[in-house]
Amino acid sequence: MAAVERRERARIVGEYVRARLRLECEQRGRAAKIAEKTGFAAAHISLIRKGGRTVGTDFARAMAELWGMNYETLERLAFETHGIPYSSRIPVIRDLPNLRATIEWCREGRVYPSRFLRHYETAAELGGADRSRRAWLLDLESSYSAWEAGRNGGRKSRSRGPTRIRSREERSGVHEKTGPFRSKTKSA
Repeated sequence: MAAVERRERARIVGEYVRARLRLECEQRGRAAKIAEKTGFAAAHISLIRKGGRTVGTDFARAMAELWGMNYETLERLAFETHGIPYSSRIPVIRDLPNLRATIEWCREGRVYPSRFLRHYETAAELGGADRSRRAWLLDLESSYSAWEAGRNGGRKSRSRGPTRIRSREERSGVHEKTGPFRSKTKSA
């Protein structure tokens, strides 16, 4: 039953975000600005606006942040717009001061991408237990590596190092020069 309620809440918030997004995107170029500020692709925003994609929790959190509110406030507005009395969720401890402080510090310093921070915050809130800031930072670091690997489909990101240049040189027929004029490397 709780899962149905969660889905229903997400659907109500999604409808509200979509309606508000449609109004905002009536102004030419606004979708591109929203895409830039939230970190979501303009095409993704366009599909959400037209109803081609559902509004996920990460996107709803990003829009709430853009509109200067937290997710709970957005949820409350969505419920009021639908004429449904708002009641807070089933007991999920939201008072995690060390998590909030750590996320804000990472946002201000631009340590991690905001999309990752929203994803991490959502997952960490479900745990419900606060940790020390150091523990959150260590967990953020390991989670970011896993998140990056998941985004790249498990493959390593392409390095822009010598291998990429070497293959381009080979394709063009111009090869790296070797000889006595090169800087000497350590010899074993």
